[in-house]
Parts: sequence; structure tokens; C-alpha cells
Amino acid sequence: MLIDRAFTEVLVKLVVGADDHQTSFYVHPSLLKAKSCYFQACLSGNFSEQKKGEVKLDDLDPRIFRLFVDWLYAGAAGEQAAVQGMFNGITEARDLVLLWYLGDRLLCENLQNNSIDALRILHETQTANLELLLFIYETSAASQVLLEYYIRQVVADLYEDVLPGLFSITQDKNWSNLPGDLMRMLLVDYHTLVTLVDEDDQLPQHLMGCNWHIHSDPPDQACDSQF
Repeated sequence: MLIDRAFTEVLVKLVVGADDHQTSFYVHPSLLKAKSCYFQACLSGNFSEQKKGEVKLDDLDPRIFRLFVDWLYAGAAGEQAAVQGMFNGITEARDLVLLWYLGDRLLCENLQNNSIDALRILHETQTANLELLLFIYETSAASQVLLEYYIRQVVADLYEDVLPGLFSITQDKNWSNLPGDLMRMLLVDYHTLVTLVDEDDQLPQHLMGCNWHIHSDPPDQACDSQF
């Protein structure tokens, strides 16, 4: 098993964060390489990181990177319940979005897919956030999947009003801050949703599996949501 091989090897040092806010993590390289194409590349062959046993990631947030390390070890033994428990402990939608972006940065599709599944589940009990939507819109150049999901989540909250007693998205003061192009995308998606024959099937909590997932090599059959 991967976990057995990992615990017989020398740990690699990961120095994360800017100079004045650095945190060092010591992680088993076989786990990193198994889950991240980025680490697979830089910890193999004649790259300097492989020779020194150290990787510097000064553009990353140590707090979010710690969640990645937690995820890495939670899944190392193949126990999906441990991975789900780790994500259940994340109660801020923004942290899940940042974790998704970290997966994009580290070329780690499983982290992205786990994060978006957890985000979808979180929004079954939390109203979508327009400030977070704007953040995703402004930082989503790498992939449209996350933006498409969050637009649909905002639209679903407008459409359903299924969270009585919670903050209504119609009261969000950030509506006036949304750029025209983003408002157009919201209106188009809302129109699409309300004119569908069976619109309930298009709500985020019902669109599971590969609908919001990243796959560089599409599977032969649609995968399932993880949680």
C-alpha cells in the first residue's frame, strides 16, 4: 500500500508562505507525488527540489496549505470517511474555494473535486455569498468550472428560498458591486433554470458526480460525488 511505502522514506520539507509568515511542513514525498502532478514533477529526476529535499512555495497561504496536508493524510489509508470528516470540519465556504484553487495550483484534481463536493454540501445549509462570487469571478481565469458552479448556487438560492430564518441572498448589499458581465451571466443562468421542464434536477444539490468535477482524462463512466 501507498501508506506503507510512505512511512519508510525520508520526509520532504515544504516551506510555505512569504518570508515573514513562513511555515514548514514535513511530508512523505510518495503521498505528495501520488496526489499532485506538481509534486510528481518537482520531486522526481534531477530537479533541485528533489536533490535538496525541500520545496519553497512562497506564494501560498500556510493556513490553507495545512488543510491540503490534512486531506493528504486523511486519504492515505483509503478511508473516505476520514476525508469526509476532514471536510466536515471546514465551515467557511471561502476556505473551500481557496482549497479548490490550491488544488488547481498543485495540479491536484482529486482535491479540487473533493472541495467542490464539500462546498455544494455546505451550501445546502448556508446561503451563497455575493462577495465570494465576486472573488471567484475575479480569480477564475484558470478554469470556469468553479465560477459556473457558484453562479448556479446563487441562482438556486434566489429561486428556491429553502433556508427559512437564514440571511436571504436578496438582502445582500453586494448586488451593486457586481460588474455588468457577471450580472448578465446570473440573469442568463436564472432564465435557464426557471424555463427548464424539470428545474429541480438542475439545482446544485441534485447535479452530482462529474457535473462540477475536473478531469484531465475523462473517465469511461461518470464518476460519483465523493460525499
